[in-house]
Amino acid sequence: MADQDTAAGGAPRPGGRDAAGHRELAERWFGRAWAGGDTGIAEEVFAGDFVLNGRVVGPDGPRRSVAAVHRAFSGIGVTLDLVLSDGPYAVIHYTTTARHTGTFRGVPASGRPVTATGIVIWRIEDGRVVRDWNVFDTAALLAQISGAGPDPASPGGPAGPGAGRPRPDDAGPLVRSLSARGPAGEPAG
Repeated sequence: MADQDTAAGGAPRPGGRDAAGHRELAERWFGRAWAGGDTGIAEEVFAGDFVLNGRVVGPDGPRRSVAAVHRAFSGIGVTLDLVLSDGPYAVIHYTTTARHTGTFRGVPASGRPVTATGIVIWRIEDGRVVRDWNVFDTAALLAQISGAGPDPASPGGPAGPGAGRPRPDDAGPLVRSLSARGPAGEPAG
């Protein structure tokens, strides 16, 4: 009999309560949708009652976000810098690169390359994301497209070697911190 983490035959269910399933779900969403613009996979990744930052938006919320970003940026690339899994939770730190080719938050196309990072926490049930908390460095992105921030293509810019990427030795305290918290974020025990 299959449980919530495995499909019939014992194969891991994509997005199940295992690190590989969580990573696969993140790679599919960030690769095909965010980087590739394929919003058709939203129903595969997000539950019908998906909650984003406290609001029920269903799969249409992420679909609209991806479409809006693709209207303002081209050549979008996403690197998953770190994917951590703890039971039904996945924590993903990612770096996004693109070129600003359309209006974004009132700033007309600048043609500038941009690099920005974000962190998302997903709660995954039955192979789909049911809840999402995320933080994206929109301030750095706006500074870059308006010309007020560093050029990410320059050697000292955000895209320089190792920028925005946690070092493996940095993950230990984060993993311990996440493991020491209960489902609602309160200290466990």
